[in-house]
Amino acid sequence: MVVIFSIETDTTTHRVMDWLHALHEPFVVIYPKNIAQKMLSVLRYVEAGNKPSFWFRKWLKVDGRPDYVDSEAQKLIDYLYHITKDSCFWLNVPTDFGSNNKLIQSSIASKCGLNVAENSILNHKEGILHLIKSNSTQKYITKSFGSAVERNDENGDVYFAYTQLVDEDMLAKAPMHIFPSLVQRYIDKEFEIRTFFLDGQCFSMAIFSQENDKTKVDFRHYDVKTPNRNEPIRLPVEIEERLRRFVSEMGTNCGSFDLIQDKIGQIYFVEFNPLGQFGMVSHPCGYTLEKRVAQLLKENVGQCEPVFEFEAHDGECELPLCAYNMQMMEIMGVDVCYRSPFYESVHAAIDFPFKPIDTRL
Repeated sequence: MVVIFSIETDTTTHRVMDWLHALHEPFVVIYPKNIAQKMLSVLRYVEAGNKPSFWFRKWLKVDGRPDYVDSEAQKLIDYLYHITKDSCFWLNVPTDFGSNNKLIQSSIASKCGLNVAENSILNHKEGILHLIKSNSTQKYITKSFGSAVERNDENGDVYFAYTQLVDEDMLAKAPMHIFPSLVQRYIDKEFEIRTFFLDGQCFSMAIFSQENDKTKVDFRHYDVKTPNRNEPIRLPVEIEERLRRFVSEMGTNCGSFDLIQDKIGQIYFVEFNPLGQFGMVSHPCGYTLEKRVAQLLKENVGQCEPVFEFEAHDGECELPLCAYNMQMMEIMGVDVCYRSPFYESVHAAIDFPFKPIDTRL
C-alpha cells in the first residue's frame, strides 16, 4: 500500500498513480480537501501494524477555508510522520512543505562545497545603486527569498515576481526605502541545469536558455513559440556527491535543483525545491521518472493488509470540534516588561515620551 499526499491538479501525481496501477500496487491519495474524510482511516491502518510507504508530493491551503483548519490538518500529517518515520519509507517529508528558503539553502550549499553567487540583503535604494556603480562590469539580479512572490489583481490575473536584472530603470520604480531584498551577483551562464534528485540518484537536464532574451535571466519566462533546447546531461561525480550532502543536510531525500554552468565551466547552485516539478525533466530526457518514483514506493512497502477501507462520511469537511463553541477573547492589560528609547512595541516603556514617532520605513 502506498499513501500519497498531493493536490488534485498535480499532473505528475496522476502519472505516478498510473504507474502504481500498472505495477499492481494499491494506493490511496489524500488531498487537502478530503483529509477530513481519509486521515483517520490512514492513522488506524498504521496503528494496526501496517507499514505502507508514503509520498509527500504536494500540499496547499484550501481557498476560503479558515486557516486554523489547514493548521489542524498539518498537525495530523506531522503526527503521522512522527509515528511512522522509523518504521516506514517516506519520499519527501511533511517539513518539506514551505521549506524553500534561499538564504538558508545558500548557506548549506556553501558548507557542502557548492559554488554560490555572492548575495546581499539590502533595504535602501541608495545602497543598491552604490553596489551597482561600484562594480560597473558586474550585473546583479533580485529574486524572492522563498519559492514565489505573486499576487492577483481585481480581474483575477496572476502576477509573478520572476528573477530580474537590477538596473537604474528598475530602481526608478521603487521607493527610497524597500523591504529587505535579496540582491545577487548575476552569473553569465552557458546553460541552466535542472537536476531531479531521487533517493540518492541525480537525473539532470541542460536548458539552453541563454540565447533567448525572454528566458535569458529566468527560464520560467517560457517561450512557447520558440522553446529552449533541452538535453540530458551527466553532472561531474564530485558535484553529484555535493548535491547528496546538501539533500542530507536538508533532511529530505527528493527534490529539484536549479543549477547554472557559467562560461568557463563552473557549476553554481541556485536553489533547491523539495517538492519541485520533475515532469519537465522526465519527458525531454527519456528518464521515465514517474515510473522510477512508483517503483521506489512499491519496493519500500512493508508488511500491509491488502484491503484498505475508509469510514463512511456524510457531508463535506466540517470544522474541528473545538471550533464550534468559539468565544470572544477578553483583552487583558499587559504589564510593562522592558524599557526602550524607540516606539517599537506597545509593551515597552518609552525612555523619551516626547520623542516624535519615527515614520521611516
